[in-house]
Amino acid sequence: MAEGLDYVNPHYCPVYQRIISIDLCFDSLMALGRDVKVSSVKELAVVKNIEEARKICAACPYSEL
Repeated sequence: MAEGLDYVNPHYCPVYQRIISIDLCFDSLMALGRDVKVSSVKELAVVKNIEEARKICAACPYSEL
């Protein structure tokens, strides 16, 4: 895990461009990382470019679980 990150409280997500819960972060990370289907995370339906979202998510320090 990356040092100094708060894995308990909501934080800003560059994919959604808003503050999200840790649960949504984890679910989105799993979907964008291809561990579960993207369609299983209903909030990802608003993301127009899933491939770009995958790159953004991978670059986020919260993706280093």
